[in-house]
Amino acid sequence: MDTGNKILIGGIAVVVIGFLLTRNAGQDTPPGTEQSNDPVTSPPIVQPINENLVLANGSRGQEVAKLQSLLGVVSDGIFGNVTENALYAKKGVKQVSLKQYATLANVVHGTLKIGDRVMANKKPGTQTYENLTLANGTYSNTGAPDDEVAFGQEIGTIIAIPLDKVNYVVQRSGWFSGIVWVRAAEVAKI
Repeated sequence: MDTGNKILIGGIAVVVIGFLLTRNAGQDTPPGTEQSNDPVTSPPIVQPINENLVLANGSRGQEVAKLQSLLGVVSDGIFGNVTENALYAKKGVKQVSLKQYATLANVVHGTLKIGDRVMANKKPGTQTYENLTLANGTYSNTGAPDDEVAFGQEIGTIIAIPLDKVNYVVQRSGWFSGIVWVRAAEVAKI
């Protein structure tokens, strides 16, 4: 091979090597691997679940999805009527935080009857609520707290069971007699 051909081949080799080096310059990938021109997408940022966020009909997000999984309904992260009904049936409330949910007792539907004596069955205590006896003789829960009865302490005797069976109307026993409301899930028969 003559000198002219050697120079030509050497020149071509220098050009090819130079092209390959500039093509891969500044890249962390080894030569011969392909690079995509697609923008780099980072994984979504996962926020921690807020256990104190109050969830109610219309709420959305990962907290709602967690509540839905606890209730055994479809976990789509949208608090709608199905979630509200499931929450009310299980815990007797229509809004709750995940932290509260863990402490609320499950509603016990219809296990007690009128005339049963009941005691507080929630730690640290069972909340009673004020009653308003209407002119027609029916009872109405005012929603105002009356007293907190210590776990295991007698509350009184059931005198009425509202249709929702989430609460009992109880005639208090002892010195502080009167009529109060109490959540069915928070009492036990004596």
